[in-house]
Order: sequence, then structure tokens, then C-alpha cells
Amino acid sequence: MWKAGVTFEGNVIKAANRHLHIVLSDPYISEKGESVVLVYMSSYKGTCRTEEDSCILNVGDHPYIKNRSYLAYSECREVPVAVLDNELQQRTIKLEESLSREILVKALEGMQKSKYVTRKLKSKTSKLLFDLTE
Repeated sequence: MWKAGVTFEGNVIKAANRHLHIVLSDPYISEKGESVVLVYMSSYKGTCRTEEDSCILNVGDHPYIKNRSYLAYSECREVPVAVLDNELQQRTIKLEESLSREILVKALEGMQKSKYVTRKLKSKTSKLLFDLTE
């Protein structure tokens, strides 16, 4: 269920506001058990020091998007699938429409360009990006 391109609204990474979260990897085994890479989307205002233009999304790229938005790669995290399953069961997150293949590729390319994402997390998505663009 938790595969690359799945999106949900919630507070898994950042508790301050509800954001659209995007799963950027298929599940893999980590020291935390089965995990995925997550990032969230936020409105792009061009005023925050961690806002970056590695992946800007516009109205029409996904039904959830109401304003020009960016993927907050500075908050990109590895999250255990068990945490997501629990959040879904508790109804603290709400599944949304999955990303199109085109937008998933754009998100993965942005992740590879971002100066905020660790090599470890980039390595969890690089093969998927290669497979999607071949």
C-alpha cells in the first residue's frame, strides 16, 4: 500500500500544520524495519530560508494543490511503514490521490538535486527514478 507516489494529508513529519505528504520510495528494509522515504509539500512564498526550487508544483499538478507549492526536502525523512499504518488506522492521516507518473518523476528528480537530502535517502530513490525515466 505504501509505495512511491502515494499521498496523504496529515502531520507525520511536521506537527505544526496539516500538509500533503508524498511517499518517494517503495518500501525497503531499514534499521527501523520496513520503511519508506517521505516528504511534505508546503505553499511556496519565496521567503523561508529552507524553501527551495528543486521541485515546484503548481495548481493542476495534483488535486490537493491550491497554490504554488514546493517539496520541503529539508524535512525529508525515513518513516517506518508501521507508523503510517498506525496513523491511518487511528485516522490521523487521510489518503489522497496518488501522484501521476510525471509528477512523481519531477519529485524524485528534485530530491536528487536538493542540497538538503542526505545521500542515504537519495540512494533509496535513485533506482526508482532510473526505472521510471528509462
